[in-house]
Amino acid sequence: MRKLLLATCAVVALVGAGCTQKERVNAHQSTNVDRTPAEVYAMPNFYNNVASKCDGHGHRIFVTSNKSSAPSNLIVINDASCPGGAG
Repeated sequence: MRKLLLATCAVVALVGAGCTQKERVNAHQSTNVDRTPAEVYAMPNFYNNVASKCDGHGHRIFVTSNKSSAPSNLIVINDASCPGGAG
């Protein structure tokens, strides 16, 4: 599981590094964007909250909320309950 997590983080980092400012602007202007709310898991004791949402390609994305001094964390996993997956 740890190897999968590390591999997923590496892929996300590589994909993120390839994005340009123009692509980010286009994403905000696109009409083909799922803007439905994510499911939010509120954490106790001032831990970052977690949100999850299907990406439309058979994956579930989990992301932590971002506090002012801490980066967000992102995890992507295969999820058979998400639409758009193969199988």
